Amino acid sequence: MQVTPHVYVMHIDDDSVFHPGGSNNYFVGDPRGEMLLVDTGEQQREWTQSILDYYERLGRPKLSAILLTHSHQDHIGGLDRIYDVMPAPVRCHPKLAERLTKMVGQDAVVPLKSREMIRTGGDVALQALFTPGHEVDHVAFYLQADRVLFTG
Repeated sequence: MQVTPHVYVMHIDDDSVFHPGGSNNYFVGDPRGEMLLVDTGEQQREWTQSILDYYERLGRPKLSAILLTHSHQDHIGGLDRIYDVMPAPVRCHPKLAERLTKMVGQDAVVPLKSREMIRTGGDVALQALFTPGHEVDHVAFYLQADRVLFTG
């Protein structure tokens, strides 16, 4: 479901006590151009398949990057399967890079810099904001164009 001009949300009801009401993953950008994926969900096959099905419904847009907010399993668990279908640079906090390299390979992971702008091929850009607290490797992403903050 499109929720702002550049943000598309994929919702899953995972029946987890940690996610009352379910959880979301986000595609950001233009489905006819390039997009960014924010987080790859839990390792559960149903969750990964939901993301892949939503990607199909969007028309299989080119991904500029896969952005990960932090190292909790419900945010990185589906990375290996998602990356197999949507090979794009995996962007994360430097403290998370080594762990993700073991999942998708060293050439796939590109650590972020604080306040770095991550762009699609179009005019959409998210700013990476290092926000330790929830986890030491936590990153929030700010989409100024739509005034949206992805906090993971």
